[in-house]
Amino acid sequence: TVLPNGRVVFSSRQFSDEEEFPNGKLAFFAINNDGTDLMPFYGNHEQPVNKIDIHVSGTNQGIYFIESDNTDLLGGGNIAYLSQRRPLHSYKKIAKSSKGFYVTPCLLPDGNLLVSFRSFKEDDEYTLYYLNSVTGEREKLVLNTPGWHNLDVQLNASHPKVKGRSN
Repeated sequence: TVLPNGRVVFSSRQFSDEEEFPNGKLAFFAINNDGTDLMPFYGNHEQPVNKIDIHVSGTNQGIYFIESDNTDLLGGGNIAYLSQRRPLHSYKKIAKSSKGFYVTPCLLPDGNLLVSFRSFKEDDEYTLYYLNSVTGEREKLVLNTPGWHNLDVQLNASHPKVKGRSN
């Protein structure tokens, strides 16, 4: 995803000699849009192993993402938060579920999230919920389409123009 300052943040698999993680861990890195200034952004050594589905907020300088040690076929796990200003020091878990997987968090203007959620049952579909970003509770079912996954919700609103950034 692209940050408002023009830097690109992405997941990168990091391999190491750790026996407990033979497939490595996913970490976030940031790079200028011209390919220069590659730097760790978050999660190079932190658990859980997988960090995916980055969503940048245009309103609260937050970054929301999905983290998990064991992922579902479509991805999924818990919802976490980082500040764009201090990503290495601002980690906060927003929602953890012992009943299923979250994917594709999207921040709403009221500060809460729209998220896709499904139970651990393999034949269940992802449904769209309104989630309280303070309590981490799913408060209201927004969309359920039987036979279809409801994924990758996007806010249809104007966004600030992303700045260009080069070395």
